[in-house]
Amino acid sequence: KSGKIVFDEKYTEDVYLDRIDTELGVIEKMGYSEYFLIVCDFVNYAKSKQISVGPGRGSGAASFIAYLIGITDIDPVRYELILESFLNVDRVSMPDFDIDFADNRREEVIDYVKEKYGEDHVSQIITFGTLSARAVVRDVGRALGMPYATVDRIAKLIPHELNVKLSDCLRKGELSERYSSDKDVKKLIDISLALEGMPRHASTHAAGVVITDRPVYEYVPLASNGGNLLTQFDMDTVAELGLLKFDFLGIRYLTVIEEAERQIRRSEPTFDIENVPYDDEKTFSLICKGNTEGVFQLNSAGMRAKLIQMKPESFDDIIAAIALYRPGPMKAGAVDAYAENKHDRSKIKYVTDKLAPVLDPTYGCLVYQEQVTQIFRELASYSFSRADNVRRAVKKKKADVIENEREQFIEGALRNGITREAAEKIFSDIEGFSSYAFNKSHATAYAVTAYRTAYLKAHYLKEYYSALISSEMSYQDKVNEYISELKKSGISVLPPDVNYSEASFGVENDSIRFGLLAILGVGRPLVNYIVSERKQNGRYISFDDFVTRCAASDLNRRQYEMLAKSGALDSLGLNRNTLLALTDKVADYRSSVTSANSSQMDLFSLFDNSDDVGSTAKFNIPELPEMPEDQKLKFEKESLGIYISGSLINRYSAHISRLGAARIKDLLSAFSDDGTVYSEIHDGSRITVCGLINRITNKKTRKGDPMSFISIEDSTGETECICFSSVLGKYGHLLVTGNAVAVRGTVSVKDDDVSVIASAVIPLEENGDGTDAAGKTLYIKIDDIGTPLYDSVHEKILCSKGETPVVFYSTKQKKYFKENGILADVSAPSIEELKALAGDGSVVLK
Repeated sequence: KSGKIVFDEKYTEDVYLDRIDTELGVIEKMGYSEYFLIVCDFVNYAKSKQISVGPGRGSGAASFIAYLIGITDIDPVRYELILESFLNVDRVSMPDFDIDFADNRREEVIDYVKEKYGEDHVSQIITFGTLSARAVVRDVGRALGMPYATVDRIAKLIPHELNVKLSDCLRKGELSERYSSDKDVKKLIDISLALEGMPRHASTHAAGVVITDRPVYEYVPLASNGGNLLTQFDMDTVAELGLLKFDFLGIRYLTVIEEAERQIRRSEPTFDIENVPYDDEKTFSLICKGNTEGVFQLNSAGMRAKLIQMKPESFDDIIAAIALYRPGPMKAGAVDAYAENKHDRSKIKYVTDKLAPVLDPTYGCLVYQEQVTQIFRELASYSFSRADNVRRAVKKKKADVIENEREQFIEGALRNGITREAAEKIFSDIEGFSSYAFNKSHATAYAVTAYRTAYLKAHYLKEYYSALISSEMSYQDKVNEYISELKKSGISVLPPDVNYSEASFGVENDSIRFGLLAILGVGRPLVNYIVSERKQNGRYISFDDFVTRCAASDLNRRQYEMLAKSGALDSLGLNRNTLLALTDKVADYRSSVTSANSSQMDLFSLFDNSDDVGSTAKFNIPELPEMPEDQKLKFEKESLGIYISGSLINRYSAHISRLGAARIKDLLSAFSDDGTVYSEIHDGSRITVCGLINRITNKKTRKGDPMSFISIEDSTGETECICFSSVLGKYGHLLVTGNAVAVRGTVSVKDDDVSVIASAVIPLEENGDGTDAAGKTLYIKIDDIGTPLYDSVHEKILCSKGETPVVFYSTKQKKYFKENGILADVSAPSIEELKALAGDGSVVLK
């Protein structure tokens, strides 16, 4: 790899040579040479077959030897990654390399390893899903025959947090009360406590593979899973038996980068993502603006908000952002501290100046696990190995080790001229930080892929997004989201077309062409046939030509309909209404051709001027007008999951903008998988969302009152709005499938579901808000400024985000008051809401 090595100018050659000598000595002493060589071998095999390999992952990125022999793409000396976090002679458990491969070709690398070492020498590893707190309650409740609703209510009393334990939930709160007062609940919880954490089911570990010198069955019992060998012991037991696992991970973003590179090389043959500069101004501008939708690790709404706050100016800032954007650091305010100190270094304060060399690179903030190791070394003179082992003990909250090391650390700090008070403060900070500290080696490796995807988006948006959308074709909401982003950038997305589309999305001039595989219900075999037939024998010149040439494929009635509804047959010269009218004849023709393979049939009853079976079919084409635009869009939505030639919601865009509505995508992405809030939208937020009503489900509350669950969809996603009886009484007439509405309400987060509890429903209108408010003022009569009534009316107006000025009249002071910048929505529903608060005769628009 010597041709690609670029050493950092900050370090002398001796620094690198010393690092090499140190690592080789540790590798040899640990008996780890063969492991490095095996990993190097299958990584180089993957690269020789143009299978994308990640830049690194986990603590293995700290190995300089791994960098030199091509296992990783990260110079650990340049980024001050500590070898001992990966390899040290005092480490009890053996470390392993986690290697990322393009997710669509990972199996090829595993197959290579099986072929090289023998199939009976290679096995994947079993993993056991365990009964978590919520899952065990639900399973036990089901086994006991308890009513689902009862068990569901109990399960929902358990916080939706990672690693939550039933015993912790019983210390206080409603679950504790129910446990004490209800014998059935007590029985349910007691049994659940006994079963919590036990294995629930077995599956294959996502990445782990063991390779052995003798057949694997000589070391561990095996099982078969779909023809593949599988250890019957989990990875921890396998490790205890002395077997070392290799992690083969499939990463979708590597496939995206690979496909984007392939498209870029059509016009730039020498382009190589590994050679892009890491100080690119355009890339950092994109990141600082939070324009990172679709960028690896930087794409969530919360992360984008933090990037805007942090304003990354260097690759090191991206590493820090990835390490800090997690629940632990977020709750501790670490992101805010990093951003504030970065923009104002006068805020950086140290209890001792000896911390400066360790924490200056991160603006006085503890960010990485490696910094903990450095603090133990620099301030208390620990060895690298001992410092890292103590760090691990603190992270795992081993109380006995922590207490023993506390005094050892303080004594070492005292010998280095640090006061006891400062040493105690530092150790306490480390103890609190270590529970959520992130590995810098892993963050650096992730940052490489994040930067590369950001670079592609900044410089090759069409190529990158066509690859990105192709990788997400199974997820309609993501396809919708990315296409929406493209349209904002002025890049049009062309409909699928049997004469121009590939199987996946692709760049076509200054646009992106829909891939045929994205058409719902068509399937890969037919798509491959259509594309290969076109490449072999030229474009389809007419409808007759297409049907004739594709009759030998598996083209069935449903597939043909979806092709027609999506617009994929538009280039054949017929409108979609006509194409759909011919469905029966196409199906009959294909059936006839299939039968004709074994016996000739008379097809003249179906077609005019047909010479014989095998000649081009000539259909009687009816002359039909094109279908209405609304119907065309609905068919596109049915076949593609998206409106491609327009959107029914777009006609209301002016009204939506005036209402200040949130995009549904931003609502749904405001929360992490564990319920952590990563944006300004939170549980209980007041919000307005707009969209078309897709589905309505009517139910009754436990009291017997009516309620409705309304599914609404905008161009970015779909969410559920819950309407209780009070709302149904006022706005029920607006709740009709297909109606375009704005729903005002409160965000509700329960379990994994995010919904809106509706307080008002407003009909969207195509031209403004339907009210001639130009030049008018909204007058509202209240008792006085600052009273509860004033506060309620004031809040309602602020939430409406309208355009009409407001004047309050105080009956107590007999004065008019106008607040600059306060503008009201004066649509009929909003006026009704204000009248409900202030009184029917107290709200006037004139």
